[in-house]
Amino acid sequence: MNEQKKDDPGIKTDLAETLAHVDGRQGDALKMLNELAEKDLITSAEGYAALASLRDNAGDQTGRQAAATKCEAMTKTPAICGAKVPVSGRS
Repeated sequence: MNEQKKDDPGIKTDLAETLAHVDGRQGDALKMLNELAEKDLITSAEGYAALASLRDNAGDQTGRQAAATKCEAMTKTPAICGAKVPVSGRS
């Protein structure tokens, strides 16, 4: 779907969120979500939660907090905003 609709932020958000959970693809997910976040185009709280976790894994605490704050503003379940995406080799 991403190949057919390259400019659809919803599809990109969903794809990046999925890639965040695939070993070896967290870097791709972080890049995609960062690009979307720069344009304020992440379409779901779960997308911001994944971004917050990926930034945390990368040691970017300021970025993690910014993404978590956006996540919390988009959801009625703020607990999802602190969920961790496992890093390859860790659980």
